[in-house]
Amino acid sequence: SYNYDIVGEQSYQKNLKKIAGPKEQLSKFYKCVAKVTSEPSNKYDKDAIKVEINGLLVGYLNRSEAQKLSGKNINKTVLAVINGGWNDGDSEGSYGVKLAINNISDLV
Repeated sequence: SYNYDIVGEQSYQKNLKKIAGPKEQLSKFYKCVAKVTSEPSNKYDKDAIKVEINGLLVGYLNRSEAQKLSGKNINKTVLAVINGGWNDGDSEGSYGVKLAINNISDLV
């Protein structure tokens, strides 16, 4: 099951829309595959671990979790789901991403 939340998806809503499609009345549950990769060249955080779907950046592991993997070269493909992304006329939801891992040790 899809247990692991990533962070930063709000900054990548356009990419998520390209992948999952436009918002609809009901929330999305779009199954896909994510690539989880160390990003040592990240100018804000040398321990950053990015999450991409279809080659598009969609978010990151949270900073404290990524720091636990510091020094390890993470390059893993995992099942993922894009959820949210509804617009029912009364309210609108952002897209989010969950990975099918239980914890970060599944990435090593």
